[in-house]
Amino acid sequence: MSHNAFTGEIPGELGSLVQIESLDLSWNRLTGEIPRQLAAALTALEWLNLSYNDLSGSIPSGSQFSTLTSSSFQGGNPGLYGCPLPVRCNLTQALPQQVPLDGGASSADHRFYLIVLLLLVGSGYGVGFALALVMHVHYCTYYRRKKMAR
Repeated sequence: MSHNAFTGEIPGELGSLVQIESLDLSWNRLTGEIPRQLAAALTALEWLNLSYNDLSGSIPSGSQFSTLTSSSFQGGNPGLYGCPLPVRCNLTQALPQQVPLDGGASSADHRFYLIVLLLLVGSGYGVGFALALVMHVHYCTYYRRKKMAR
């Protein structure tokens, strides 16, 4: 059913096609969210292509949807997000659209964490340098004494 200039939303009734193994709705003008019924009911689905439409919202999770790759959804769906797309995806579930990617942290929080990180890294380098210097002095002193003892 690709390249047919279908418009509107994907009908939830497609979820009643429980034996369907392949569904291609790409290159149409479909809008809205992917119906949750598709993810829940299409347990025989092995291949799905919803790319190059104007879909939005979170990709529903479900038994067969978890096996699909990003190519099933990518391309032409700028408002679509969630796993398996790299946009707003974590390993447990898709994040709601209104949550900023940085978790809502302000720039002051970012500066604070950056300063703490730099202090820790600088301290690590400082301790490492001091340890190397102490070992070098100890090494030079030890072998100088050893040479003089001969």
